Amino acid sequence: MITTALLLAGLLAVNPAAPGLCPELPAGSGLEWRHQEGPDFEVCYAHPPGDDNAWFGIYFGYAPSYRRKPGANDDPGHVGGHAVTWQPATGKDGDLPFGQEALFELDMGAVMPPMSVHVWINARTSEERKAARKVLLQAKFEASDDGR
Repeated sequence: MITTALLLAGLLAVNPAAPGLCPELPAGSGLEWRHQEGPDFEVCYAHPPGDDNAWFGIYFGYAPSYRRKPGANDDPGHVGGHAVTWQPATGKDGDLPFGQEALFELDMGAVMPPMSVHVWINARTSEERKAARKVLLQAKFEASDDGR
């Protein structure tokens, strides 16, 4: 049986600087990836070297827990060339008053259905949010087998 992760690795060009499906971070971002893989998903956490506090995280899979909230304060933006609609994500105890999250689909080519990508920003200040969004704007997702 081929796992989703193995199949995805075959469909996507693997970037040696970014594990699994994690997008390439822009040069000079000062961040590195911590990568976790599940049976049918992957999660990437961007954090400064030597610091476990992630600036942001990205989930790749087919069953994200996040759902857009109607009537939330929508904020348009981009993640690695993909249009997104940011919504507030203040953390489970309200400890991230400037956090945001968004959801978009990543085209996996003709072999697989589009994959859900849930992105969240862990920000306690507007400056942290702005810095994380700048990195996410410049992140580079690898193309699928059909060149998208």
